[in-house]
Amino acid sequence: MRSVVSDLPLSVLIYPDDKVGGWTALALEMDIRSYGDTPESALDELGDLVYVQISFALFKRDPSLIWKRADAIWFDRFAAAFARQQWAHLVLNQDVVLTVDDPPPTMSTGDAAFGLPMPQPHVVAELVRQFQADYA
Repeated sequence: MRSVVSDLPLSVLIYPDDKVGGWTALALEMDIRSYGDTPESALDELGDLVYVQISFALFKRDPSLIWKRADAIWFDRFAAAFARQQWAHLVLNQDVVLTVDDPPPTMSTGDAAFGLPMPQPHVVAELVRQFQADYA
């Protein structure tokens, strides 16, 4: 069921973390953070944490345990990073940059924004059905 997490409509902000070193990934709608040596490892860890949180909410039969918004400042940072990526991708015809190694001139280093697609209703219904069958 871990693959269902990749279908969630989450906004994820990935940024270098000067305090702990490495990278931080933040699921904005769930206020869950993960850390890694690379943006990819932070994102992979975030997927695991999101899965655990959803599994716990299903176990408790309490959907309110899933959604908790991060502070507004993080949504603002996400919007700014997304705008920079769209500018680089659409206007300058360049690929989206996820690391700070070689950013295009109009992108500031640090933020990478990801939007994950909306899950199909049948995916959510199947997850609930499987959970109910396993824990009924």
